[in-house]
Amino acid sequence: DPESGLRHATIGDLAPGTHYEVDIHGNGHTALPDLVFFPNEVRTLEEPPGDHLCTIATVSDLHFGEEVCGLGPSGRETPVFRARDQDPPYWHYMNHAIVDEITAADVDAVVVKGDITGDGHVHEFEAAAAAFARLPMPWHSVMGNHDRMHDDVDGFALLGQPDEPARAVDVGGVRLVLVDTVDPG
Repeated sequence: DPESGLRHATIGDLAPGTHYEVDIHGNGHTALPDLVFFPNEVRTLEEPPGDHLCTIATVSDLHFGEEVCGLGPSGRETPVFRARDQDPPYWHYMNHAIVDEITAADVDAVVVKGDITGDGHVHEFEAAAAAFARLPMPWHSVMGNHDRMHDDVDGFALLGQPDEPARAVDVGGVRLVLVDTVDPG
């Protein structure tokens, strides 16, 4: 998007069990092949045996309400995006785009695998619940470390999800086992 500076790529029609080399180009530059987030080669998974039972979308690290994105373990990584630099903030834009893409994919269910919020605040869970309410299919979540920063915030209740340390969900002949392994706080 030339106006916002936001970028994404969708790659489709990949064959199972196939090796691909990856070159990333943009604005006349090629990304370095050894960047952690952009490997220079990938291999797709082998096609599993048996009949197709269902399609499940998974997402993680949505960080609703996050103030800064782009900092790594050293705190010096770039580029850094700040939520206050955009209206709506980048996390709002990207998470609503994710909901739109999952809805268009017409999957049977969605699993949200933690770090739903930036810091586990009530308003962050409320923003996530509002976005997930747009999904026309069932969705199931577990908490991540970012979601359990405050002992007095019940993220499961705010999301309308069961607060169980482990639970099974059946989707189209597949049993998903969701396990919460986060130490609160």
